[in-house]
Amino acid sequence: MHVLAGTVDSFVDSDVVAWRVGVEGVDVTNRRRHIRVPAEGHIDITIGGTRLSIELIDISESGVRCRWRDDDFPGSDAESSERERALQEALGVTVAIDISPDQRLTLPGSVAWVREGDQGVEFSVAFVCLNEDDKMTELLRRHVLTLEREQLRRSRSQ
Repeated sequence: MHVLAGTVDSFVDSDVVAWRVGVEGVDVTNRRRHIRVPAEGHIDITIGGTRLSIELIDISESGVRCRWRDDDFPGSDAESSERERALQEALGVTVAIDISPDQRLTLPGSVAWVREGDQGVEFSVAFVCLNEDDKMTELLRRHVLTLEREQLRRSRSQ
């Protein structure tokens, strides 16, 4: 996300409206390619054939940040160091995100980083093989923008 002064040169009217903006000075406020939006709930992640329900921290058009809590698996004797190692060694993962009650996106990804947190193992999954013109990318973009609007609406009402 950037803070900038400029003029709207044109816009693209599709399912997700996009503006072409001519800018002058740009103050970088987020170095990421896509904005991350805080998210609540769980997503399903498949790692090495095992499907897990993992806490979602935030989401963007390029990936998700998650937390694998100790209490997500009652009775599990897997230490957090074992979970951390399993994530670091994963060659690929599949992320399933419910974007509406009747629609689910299933996206391939790779584990970008893993670290021990206060409440469990935190990690990030970067989505791979997404094409800007792909329908899945468009659905993901729309979902992230919807979450961002909800977050802005909540922050304004507080």
